[in-house]
Amino acid sequence: MSYLFTTLRKFFLLIVSELIGSSVGLTLIGWINRVLLKGKLQTLFVCYSVNKEYKNAMIFDWYAPRIQWRPAIAGIFLHKLGGGLTFGISAGEGDISDPTNRDKLKELDDRMAALASKIGAKNVAYAGIIPGVMRKLDLRKTTPESSATVNLIISSLKKIEESEQLPADFPIIIIGSSGHIGAELVSRLSATDADRLVKIDLQHLACDDNFPEPLRPHFGKPAVAINVSRNKVLDSYLEYMWPGLVILNDVFPEADKATLQAIRNIGAKYYHLAGIKGVAFPKFPKSYAGSIPCCTALVRSEIMSAYEVHLLRR
Repeated sequence: MSYLFTTLRKFFLLIVSELIGSSVGLTLIGWINRVLLKGKLQTLFVCYSVNKEYKNAMIFDWYAPRIQWRPAIAGIFLHKLGGGLTFGISAGEGDISDPTNRDKLKELDDRMAALASKIGAKNVAYAGIIPGVMRKLDLRKTTPESSATVNLIISSLKKIEESEQLPADFPIIIIGSSGHIGAELVSRLSATDADRLVKIDLQHLACDDNFPEPLRPHFGKPAVAINVSRNKVLDSYLEYMWPGLVILNDVFPEADKATLQAIRNIGAKYYHLAGIKGVAFPKFPKSYAGSIPCCTALVRSEIMSAYEVHLLRR
């Protein structure tokens, strides 16, 4: 049944991509959005193949080369403040982070800007590492996706503080603090919680044979570790975790079963920030079902509170 469902979903997305994603189809969607929906489809969201498992669940291998850099329409999503359309590319993180593909990223951004104009959408949002890479390659000056994500991480941190009844002075550990999201998160939290911030990156593991120095003073204390690094990096820190530590994971995809079991064995707790609550068709896979990615929450900061965070306890 699972194989049949996956195959049918692949065929469905293929048909949607080639028919609805045609010039005529997108023009029709633009008319519907402007006239019937009154501009409710505000955001075009571009995701990519974060790993082989997700790629195999969504597209046929023989179709992947066609949409490596050409965004294919893949679905629709709605939330309290509006909604938008999901597009996908089959390029992976290695392709995206390779500076020799700068021109391909530029073409992708130009294509999405043209699609937004045709459909009547106000924003284009990119998943994962794309905004940071675009900024690093001088393709974009700002990354509103990271600001939206940071806002929702801070909202999630407050929820965890209340639900876990943490002491007022608990340390806030940022795993991946020098990365694109991590740097902005550190900047935001420094304004109110600078004395509680603990910044850590993989170089701390490489430079210390015994224990990462930034973690040493806090070992065994109630604390929250926010993971904003990359896929599987969390596994590198498992041996340095302790009972009672609370992990808030914002990295896509979610931690696998082996990692979750290792965290439970340690006696630590794990929360996954799946996004904001909303409806998507087809649903985003796995833990993201029932959620819309954080980076699509591109609204003015003063109304960010209208979003309902989808925080999962695992």
